[in-house]
Amino acid sequence: SYNIPLGPAGATALLIGLMPFGGILGAALFSLFLQNMSRKLAVVISSLIMIVSVALVEIETVETLCIGRYIAGISLGVYVSIAPIYIREIVAR
Repeated sequence: SYNIPLGPAGATALLIGLMPFGGILGAALFSLFLQNMSRKLAVVISSLIMIVSVALVEIETVETLCIGRYIAGISLGVYVSIAPIYIREIVAR
């Protein structure tokens, strides 16, 4: 709708850049996860979100590929923030 020609290099840059931007949002959302649920449940939900994103990427249209990569970034941002806390809690002392 914006009529901006991306070309192969621009399309590649867009697809690569969507995941880190999603990760920024996911890392910002992780505090909401920690306040409202247990660490284990947050890890499970993050994993389920990742499964949804993989399914979207496999549909093979440009829109679903972009959305799937962005959602994968959100899931990774949440998981990378919560997983170390969860692992520290379950490790025997």
